[in-house]
Amino acid sequence: MIGERPGANQTLAQQTLSIICQLVQNWLQEHLPTNPQLQVIAEPDDTSIPVIDNLYVAQSHLVERPFVDLPVDEQRNRYEGIHDAVFDVLDRLRTVEKKQSHTSNFYIFADQSAVAVSNDRFRPNQSQLIPLIQALAWKQPMLQVGDEQMPTNFNLHRLGYQMTAFANETTIYKHLDETMPLLAHSRTGDGQHLTVFNLGQPPVIVSVPQIGQGRSQLVHLREPDCTTPLALNQEAPGSNHVEEAKTRYPASLLNQVASQFGVQLTGDNAKRLLNGQKTDVVITGDGSTGKLYILNTPDAGLQLVLQDVRRELTLKDSYLGHVFTDKDKQNLTKYGDMGRAVDLIDKQSGQKFTGFIGVDKDTKTLTVLRADQIRPKIERMSHLKGIPLNGLQKQRLMEGKAIRLDNMTSKAGTSFSAYVRVSAAGRNLRFDHIPTGQSQKVVSAQSGQKAPTSAAEEGKPAKPKRAVKPKP
Repeated sequence: MIGERPGANQTLAQQTLSIICQLVQNWLQEHLPTNPQLQVIAEPDDTSIPVIDNLYVAQSHLVERPFVDLPVDEQRNRYEGIHDAVFDVLDRLRTVEKKQSHTSNFYIFADQSAVAVSNDRFRPNQSQLIPLIQALAWKQPMLQVGDEQMPTNFNLHRLGYQMTAFANETTIYKHLDETMPLLAHSRTGDGQHLTVFNLGQPPVIVSVPQIGQGRSQLVHLREPDCTTPLALNQEAPGSNHVEEAKTRYPASLLNQVASQFGVQLTGDNAKRLLNGQKTDVVITGDGSTGKLYILNTPDAGLQLVLQDVRRELTLKDSYLGHVFTDKDKQNLTKYGDMGRAVDLIDKQSGQKFTGFIGVDKDTKTLTVLRADQIRPKIERMSHLKGIPLNGLQKQRLMEGKAIRLDNMTSKAGTSFSAYVRVSAAGRNLRFDHIPTGQSQKVVSAQSGQKAPTSAAEEGKPAKPKRAVKPKP
């Protein structure tokens, strides 16, 4: 975060991002038409392996409208001014080399980390405050292969790989750093296949059968192996230890899970449990199936709970103090999310809070996402899948309503349109893809309002209809 001195364990790219944070902060305060107390932060993005850092402007909605209201030439001057200032800082640093792809400029440092700056130029009237700036690391590159929630080709791009050839359903990827291995990735009906070509070593093939949800293999690209593919709730090589200091609850609870339920939690499942989240569906020692989570009770303290898997969703008239409307029940049954934020009551503490209600599709039970867990993330967003977000769009998302965004860029690099809303079960934003060619005059089933024709038009007042004279 801005103002903190770079830690000794940070990569050179992360340290550079801290410097750029201060630069962007100062530049925005000086050149924007208003002078709000903005904060520029470098936030870890854990959707990538290894985790990368993205630069965000918190509370950007405070300046979006004044920014868009400026003449286009002034908008362009402000955006390109900070764009050029960032490049000037990077050009003056002692980087090993500079590489360029069709999307970004990469500044590579001696510790095999890099800063990537998007080479997108200014687009009028789209509140584009700063370019996309990231700190990347490939010193110990890892790749999750086979997990549909984390597309392999997207993470290859995030690691600094670029597609160089495509033949026989196989894509060849070459890294910007020539010391990194060449990769070949393909998808077939029976799964995914990754071939790793390290210099001076025979090629290693890692295949992940497409059997079961969450099937995946964590591959260390510099030292790949071809062991049996791993499910996400199994232990990854070298990950038989959960660092207690980095989790919300003590690691000793894993021993209690083993004795109480007969389940050995390791890897991702162990981390999720100790961070206050639910595990994947597990099978207990007595044959029961469900998701484990920790309940922090005022009287009895930490309690382990198994949320059983049900055959079908059963909705009562109310849940945690909220009385369902017919529309609420329809949305939960059809979409898995209620489509709005509501006031709820914590059944342990009795305290009121605002949250989103959704359906856990694995257990067919209701689940809740507290608004204060997702709203700060939405607040910090300046772009979503390459499309700028304005203040009204972010406000609608924080209320649980759906917005339509067109021409977003998918993890695979393709363009798509979708309705976006908060997903309580997914603990994140959800994208309901819109078929290509579908009219933009579509009513969002959950929000009950007409979706905007584009991201730029969200929030604009409707033009008054012209009166039609009656025929004589």
